[in-house]
Amino acid sequence: LTLRTGSRRTIAVIGLVFIFVTALVYALFITGLFSIFSVASFSPWVRALVIAVAAGFAAINIKDYFWFKKGVSLTIPEASKPGIYQRMRHVLASADSMPALVAATVTLAAGVSFVELACTAGFPVLWTNIVAARDVTPTMFALLLGLYMLVYQLDELAIFGGAVLTMRATRLQEKQGRLLKLVGGMLMLSLALVMLLNPALLQDVRA
Repeated sequence: LTLRTGSRRTIAVIGLVFIFVTALVYALFITGLFSIFSVASFSPWVRALVIAVAAGFAAINIKDYFWFKKGVSLTIPEASKPGIYQRMRHVLASADSMPALVAATVTLAAGVSFVELACTAGFPVLWTNIVAARDVTPTMFALLLGLYMLVYQLDELAIFGGAVLTMRATRLQEKQGRLLKLVGGMLMLSLALVMLLNPALLQDVRA
């Protein structure tokens, strides 16, 4: 939709603000989890709950590789998409005013982030529990979170940068999306099994 404006300025503003706000919401979610797990991470029932959540998310993602969107699926619901597209058009309608454009993009990004959290909460719950169990300082957590967010946003920054440079859209196809779900699911399942069977492996960088 933004590419149709033909304006690199509009695309850059919308893209950078959108990426920043979605990252901020995600980082605040992880920080909140860290605050909880820092107090409760040593409780056996919390550890069991985290393992169960990670295994559940992993199973659903792996299932989606074989049976995409069949049954329970961690994707943005079809019912939510018309509302998102409508908000996108509202953003573009504000393109003549920079403050209005930024404000509309912030609102859109925050709304989409909350919808996406339900689809992507499994890995941050698992990762944050692992970090909290290491008893890291707030400064070390901030550095680790910064690294996490950099990796988390690399794909969006690459797609955004490509769109600004080429003025052409790049989209993930279903085949690629299913493969990403399989890889993410296998990673979460592996970590959940390690936490369940041999947590000491998490202390070894080689492992």
